[in-house]
Amino acid sequence: MSTISQGSLEPFHLATGIDGWEEWIERFKNLAEANSAQETGYLSLFFLNHCGGELYGLLRDALAPEEPKTKSFERLVQTVTEKLDPNPCIYTARAKFYTREQRTRESAEEFMTELRRLARRCCFEAAPTAAERMELQLRDQFMIGMSDNVTRDRLLLDPKISMADLYMTALNAETTVAQSRLLDSMKP
Repeated sequence: MSTISQGSLEPFHLATGIDGWEEWIERFKNLAEANSAQETGYLSLFFLNHCGGELYGLLRDALAPEEPKTKSFERLVQTVTEKLDPNPCIYTARAKFYTREQRTRESAEEFMTELRRLARRCCFEAAPTAAERMELQLRDQFMIGMSDNVTRDRLLLDPKISMADLYMTALNAETTVAQSRLLDSMKP
């Protein structure tokens, strides 16, 4: 039994990146709900028939030798997300958020909309106490403002590192560099 799809959605374009993907998949879920695609068990096929050739090609290549139609909707979404944003970094997202300023001729509404868009990628945890909020903000600013790029690159591999571990790692890195310079100065 076939039914006509209610509503429409343009195909996803890879050039819009992870931000475009997050918006598109949200709109797709609304379309799928309007068409009861999840209830009928055809959500993956409904998705594959609406995603467009570009995205289908990405999925086909990423999932080869298996076919995209053999995967669950959740697996398809996860695959696309991982391809578009393979290493999401909360510190980069938070640096963009914390340094964003209102632009000339940008309305307060536009500025707030942009801040909300940037905040979505920041993974701000709920910190129930003032001390926990301060710890979170100290960790963010320490990571974002750190001048030692080598140490920061290593620390970025662990997005959940505690402030204490972050601080100790930075201190140890400074000590190691100082000791290495001392050893180099002793060479003839």
